[in-house]
Amino acid sequence: MNMWETEDPGYSEDKFYTFAKDNQGHSTQINTRFADYIVAAIAEIVQSKEIPEYATVQDFIRDSVYHRLHWTSKNRYRKLSRLLPVMASIQESERQIEEVKKLNDVVEKIKKGCEALYSVPDFEALKEFIDRQKEHVEEIREPYRGKALKILNEYEQKTKEEGK
Repeated sequence: MNMWETEDPGYSEDKFYTFAKDNQGHSTQINTRFADYIVAAIAEIVQSKEIPEYATVQDFIRDSVYHRLHWTSKNRYRKLSRLLPVMASIQESERQIEEVKKLNDVVEKIKKGCEALYSVPDFEALKEFIDRQKEHVEEIREPYRGKALKILNEYEQKTKEEGK
């Protein structure tokens, strides 16, 4: 089998590969020049914000290079290291771990907000907080949505029991 596995099950033409560092935080800066029309086209794509994965010109370039490396390994130069798909897989796992940490932080902040407002007690502010959070919590995925809703419903019930 070739050094870079061209049948990488984790690779997708539809996926965005915009990471700037490997799983250990290593990276190398490369400076290069492009024709003005290419820079203008990339800038237009990024500034349109229609593709949120391209937050910067650099994101677009990294993604483009990754896809071209994959194409090259499959079609022209089959000796590329298998390291790139492995690193991409690790990077995706790290992205997922960061997402889970952020989602857990959201749930924890909702809990602390409810606790703080309940302990004051400021039931009017708590009701507003609960309503506002319920609107936004629908945007997050399970099981974090369920955890957040459980906390919000619990404090909503407590305020009703207090008769406020």
